[in-house]
Amino acid sequence: MKKIDWNGLTKEQVARKRDEFGLNQLEQKRKEPCYLKILHIILEPMFLLLIVAALIYFFLGEPKDGLIMLVFVVVIIAIEVI
Repeated sequence: MKKIDWNGLTKEQVARKRDEFGLNQLEQKRKEPCYLKILHIILEPMFLLLIVAALIYFFLGEPKDGLIMLVFVVVIIAIEVI
């Protein structure tokens, strides 16, 4: 049976590994600005379809129905952003 050395790496081994692989840390991703996140959500096909349908309701003389649809679209976008 092989004996396990619980002492860890020597300083030379640590320096060599650090030179070879870099520091032991994750790269932090840049957060996407809020307005870009909202834009990406609005440009999804389903949201575009809902917005166009709401506009059609406005043009057909049913502003109440169009407003209800737009309110729900805004609520869904807010939920996805949060």
